[in-house]
Amino acid sequence: MRGTVHTLIQYKREQLNGVKEIVKVTITICSLKTTIHKVLEETEHAFVCEGVRFPISKTM
Repeated sequence: MRGTVHTLIQYKREQLNGVKEIVKVTITICSLKTTIHKVLEETEHAFVCEGVRFPISKTM
């Protein structure tokens, strides 16, 4: 029986008004073999976990 692993990702996000904040995102990894792929796109970063896409604002 496989357990779930919770990964905490911390990144800085700058709002439109110029205020910077630290955002914490918790992603549940379905199994130990699951790989989190960092997808770099033109406007955003996204983490993919077993086909589920977690959009994340651009890392500052």
